[in-house]
Amino acid sequence: MPIGFDLTWILAGLLLIPYLLWGEYTLRHRLQDGAEFRPVTEIITLALVGVFFVFQYALLREWLGKTPLYLFLALMGLALSGLILYGHMVVSLVSALLVDLVAPSADRLHEPNYLPGEACEANGDFEGAVREYLAVARIFPKDPKTAIRLGDNLAKLSKWEEAASWFEQGIENLDRGEQVLPIMFRLAEIYAGRLGRGAAAKALYEEFIRRFPDDPSVAIVQARIRTVTDGCSNDLQ
Repeated sequence: MPIGFDLTWILAGLLLIPYLLWGEYTLRHRLQDGAEFRPVTEIITLALVGVFFVFQYALLREWLGKTPLYLFLALMGLALSGLILYGHMVVSLVSALLVDLVAPSADRLHEPNYLPGEACEANGDFEGAVREYLAVARIFPKDPKTAIRLGDNLAKLSKWEEAASWFEQGIENLDRGEQVLPIMFRLAEIYAGRLGRGAAAKALYEEFIRRFPDDPSVAIVQARIRTVTDGCSNDLQ
């Protein structure tokens, strides 16, 4: 029997668009760029995918319930697409859970181990360094040094968007102006010089002044605000 273009049919088709586009982006972000999303992002994404699956299952069962073979094939296709697009997030969360079970936070080493990543950097293997620092970031997600090292190595690979994301995370987890200042300048250079986002660089400077109004470098930062423009190009060190 023809399904017809009722509201649920249209809604099901529209929901496929963000499902496929976001899945393709996360997969490319993970496999090509070698970066990972934060656990909270992965949890929210998988929860929404679960809701999407329940909705699609209900509709498919209504539409194809009288043809079990077609229903089975449709569900298998849906499950396969979910495995391909979002399976890496499941693996990431399960591995993080296993780390917590094997080495709970209270029992872990108090300091991250940077030696494998540093060895890769010394050999010029920046992709290897990214992998090693990602492993450290999984165990110490709030460690600013790990995030900054990830940003630095991703910048060396010209992966500017991913580098900016990790520099942002590093800045969030630093609490002193003198620590934030050099990373902020590096991130602002990426924003304005590499990504053409002068407004983001300006907002970054303004956020520094808001967080550290008494820092001696406020005047320098204010001067940077007046000079930053979209499309400026600054070479990274």
